[in-house]
Amino acid sequence: MAAIRPESGEEYADGISASEDQLRNRDFKYPSIDPTTQIRLLRVTHQAGKNLPSANKYKYDLETANVSQLAFTAYIALSYTWGEARTDTDIHLIEIDDQPLWIRTNLFHFLSSVTESGIHLPIYIDAICLDQGNDTEKCHQVQLMSQIYANANTVLAWVGVPHADQHGHLDALSRRLETHDAAESQWDVSERIGLSYLCSRQFWRRLWVVQELLLAENIIVVCGEWKILWKDVSRLAALPLPTELLDNQEQVEWWQAWKFPCPESFQTQREYEDRLFDGWHSALRLFHHRSKWRLRQKYVPYSDAVRTRGWPFHRAVRDFRLQQCKDRRDKVFALIGLLDEEGRGMITPSYECPMEDLFVQATAAGLVSLRREAAAQLSDVRNMQHRNRRFCDTLNDILGLPEDGREERAKAALDFATFHHSQVVRSYDTEDVVRRGSELLQTGPQFASQDPEAAKFGTMGFCLFVLHAGVSLFSTFGAFIYLGMETPSIAILMSLSVGK
Repeated sequence: MAAIRPESGEEYADGISASEDQLRNRDFKYPSIDPTTQIRLLRVTHQAGKNLPSANKYKYDLETANVSQLAFTAYIALSYTWGEARTDTDIHLIEIDDQPLWIRTNLFHFLSSVTESGIHLPIYIDAICLDQGNDTEKCHQVQLMSQIYANANTVLAWVGVPHADQHGHLDALSRRLETHDAAESQWDVSERIGLSYLCSRQFWRRLWVVQELLLAENIIVVCGEWKILWKDVSRLAALPLPTELLDNQEQVEWWQAWKFPCPESFQTQREYEDRLFDGWHSALRLFHHRSKWRLRQKYVPYSDAVRTRGWPFHRAVRDFRLQQCKDRRDKVFALIGLLDEEGRGMITPSYECPMEDLFVQATAAGLVSLRREAAAQLSDVRNMQHRNRRFCDTLNDILGLPEDGREERAKAALDFATFHHSQVVRSYDTEDVVRRGSELLQTGPQFASQDPEAAKFGTMGFCLFVLHAGVSLFSTFGAFIYLGMETPSIAILMSLSVGK
């Protein structure tokens, strides 16, 4: 998963204290790396003892890899949930580089499974490969997550160790997936329960797994000793999914989400439904969004890939708002790897950044992406005003900010969005983004735009400017098509529309 991901029963925690494993690991010495260009990988080196618990039978080493060479490096990346570390029973001891390191139960079970299965490629595991006590390193490494998971030979989606009473159902599911007509034929009770159990694991609800699964080239879902190819599970889903399911509405029934037929009798259907688990909506949403993501990667020209293949920030917030994380800041940072070039340039990961400054950065990124979408769709001013306000309110709630100061923060974000559009170069370094956000909160919005209408009318001016840009964009597209010229990119057209 990603740089900071402690779990708890609560979705959010504003004051996150060090957990039991982090306290005990303070003296662990990590191999030195350049956190902007290098990562660490974990390698199983040799067997330490036959009578020890599975993960303790082996010793591990950390090795360094250059991010620029990841495409040519054979390694595995792990996608998983951390779990709790509140007491001694939640953590386990392993040996890395001849030093003791405490890890949490879910990860310990994974290492026990993977070492026994004979996988000897190095593995990227954030809880081990990142120095969790070094905030500077973590902030840099968050920005590398997309490259880490996109270049891995395989991403293992570890959903945990199943309960003993589910072993038979998972066996039945595995056998069913081996058949070619798995999506068309009738399923029995045990097979359905196995699928429902697999898709109901807490793993699917976490926010950090989204970019890990969407960016991965190859995925194997691992539940204890059961290994299932992602494509074998996802092909069962009735993609694209209905809007009601994507919005997590409970009235969407199991049968609407899958391709295989319903039971023939109502009584049989009720018996199935009574045995199904809750939470499978989250897995289905990830199947849906990965499918959309892969199609976009396939059909967008390579020359435009880096700039346009990602999600606009406002859409990423909307699509994944139901995913869970403990640190509210990760509601923004966990999405960075999925964003388009402009979104990534406007948001700088920093766990030391005040929440108000993060709000300004993130909201401005959302307003800019809304603005571009409105320009392309020629949205009217009133609709744009409503969408701007709704997005500001959504980010305010997601980040847990108080009602007091809401208007000032929204205006500062709006001014930053306009400031962004006034620049020829649309990418910022870390210091510029944080400085600009802080200045706006301290001095208040000035609406410093090259467009005089935006400066004159404030929020309404911003919306009128959007409409003006949209009309200009439409006219420019028409001119290029009429003249038989090659249609330029959206970024170039937007520059032309605003008179750059």
